[in-house]
Amino acid sequence: MVTPRPGTDVRFAVNHFHGTWHILSDLRGARFLARLMWGLSYQRRPGTIVCIGPPFLDPNPFDAEPSMPIVFGCPPASALPTGAARALRRALPLGVGDGTVRWQTHGLARFGPDPDRSGGDRWTEYRDWLGGRPESHDHVRRHLVEVRSGALVLEGAPIVLRDWAVSAHHLSFESFPMDYQELAGLTFRSGWVTDEGELQVFAEYRRMVGVARAARAEVLADPAAAADPAAYRPAIWNRGDDVKARRFPVPEPPRSGDG
Repeated sequence: MVTPRPGTDVRFAVNHFHGTWHILSDLRGARFLARLMWGLSYQRRPGTIVCIGPPFLDPNPFDAEPSMPIVFGCPPASALPTGAARALRRALPLGVGDGTVRWQTHGLARFGPDPDRSGGDRWTEYRDWLGGRPESHDHVRRHLVEVRSGALVLEGAPIVLRDWAVSAHHLSFESFPMDYQELAGLTFRSGWVTDEGELQVFAEYRRMVGVARAARAEVLADPAAAADPAAYRPAIWNRGDDVKARRFPVPEPPRSGDG
């Protein structure tokens, strides 16, 4: 099992919305996942999986529901059967590992963002490379995104993991302070659109987590708070707007005549 090195400054959250499992983070987290998925796609040691658990998990940044562990596998070399997923949940949080591995990601930088070249040229190069791979024509059913014994499991054939990795590496805030990529089959950036899973990044991800934590604590501290999550989540969303306004007030525009 490969996990982030203790002290690594990455954070992730999980939520389920509109029938899709979302992994939520910021650009630092997206770049980190890109390296993990690319390296895992070339892993030859049987049974190798990548696990992201505490302390790298936040409650989700919308209503602060706890996040489940995230596991990546690359069948048939690595998979997480139900029994193994159950044992993993019981073992979390993991203690000190057995050692450190040097995670190799040769080739990923070749298709990464390049400020000196247009994104279109880089994507054309990647899609030409992808189309020339014989395994790229047998990928449609070779992926899985599901909850297994309390863990969010994402498994993909090597070509699928590499596609997810390149797409994650290209997420940016150039046009909007949020970006996303689908995690199923091949992504929309390679010509396929599905909604089984999604990686979504926010420029203010960590601030959003803090606001959601505070809003949830305030709502659930009320003795009259609903017991059903479906009922109290909207209250947390609304309270989150109040918390954000208190913590990060928008300055009033200067009045006419003010210096």
